[in-house]
Amino acid sequence: MKAICVFSLAFFSAVNSTPQEVAFLDLTNPPSPRTHQPKFGSGTGGMVIAADAAAIHQEHPLRITLLPLARDAFQPGEDVIYEIKIQNTDKQARILPWDPNIADVEPAGPSQQYDYKQAIVSLWFTSENKLTEASQVSVLYGTKERTGSTLPLEPGQSARIRAKARLSFHDERFFACAPARKVSAKASVSFASATVTVGNGGYYEQIKADGPTNLSVNTARFDLVNPGR
Repeated sequence: MKAICVFSLAFFSAVNSTPQEVAFLDLTNPPSPRTHQPKFGSGTGGMVIAADAAAIHQEHPLRITLLPLARDAFQPGEDVIYEIKIQNTDKQARILPWDPNIADVEPAGPSQQYDYKQAIVSLWFTSENKLTEASQVSVLYGTKERTGSTLPLEPGQSARIRAKARLSFHDERFFACAPARKVSAKASVSFASATVTVGNGGYYEQIKADGPTNLSVNTARFDLVNPGR
């Protein structure tokens, strides 16, 4: 009987436990400029990395949640301030890039080569007529050589990020709302590895995606209101 009671108590605690938030980061302010500006580059740095339907399924070790937006209506050209929660659902710790300033992970002086990690945060907007575009991105950087530039997330722990995305679209049909159009948004978090080398009279940067894009398990919806209509 005693063993059964102990097991029941442990089961009850596990079911009712909530993720522990261990860090918060505000990315709404402009980052510092980088120390070594590459003249040449390749890869997907600072861009949303495409994901196919299989990769979108939330079987990744990180669970992304888009928190409720502060408003339910925006105009084209406005900034959407949003927050996401990143929870480690894996059985082992995950290391996240956690510095908004790339200069912090770059060598102070001339260097022949250095490496760093990226976390790229953005929103994916989808209109009611199935148009989809990605927002501007916010990027976090990290390297093992720089203390404090990474965030370890133990199993069950979570971190929260605040960022902003301007409602500017390449496809003009997003603006063809009369007088308003329903838009849904998902948060996107992807990761990449960067290597910077010196050659041909400047710095050369190569960036490679680290796995598929992580999309939020939920969607936020709002009205895109065109005041001119």
